Amino acid sequence: MSARLAVSGERCTGHGRCYTLATTGWLSPDDEGYVEVKGSAVAVPEGREAEAWDAVSVCPEAAITITEDESGSS
Repeated sequence: MSARLAVSGERCTGHGRCYTLATTGWLSPDDEGYVEVKGSAVAVPEGREAEAWDAVSVCPEAAITITEDESGSS
């Protein structure tokens, strides 16, 4: 089972705390300062689950959720 991180396009206001925590660059900003995956979801890279949960906890808009992808697809 793999995890997926989703960012609500309606709630995200571009604080940037989520991609600041993702030190390996799997979350990054777009040209306007929002996380690139705003309004969609991305597979959490293996071994980066703690960063994903940190991103959830620091988002002041509660725009980030993590789900388990039972299919195992990325």
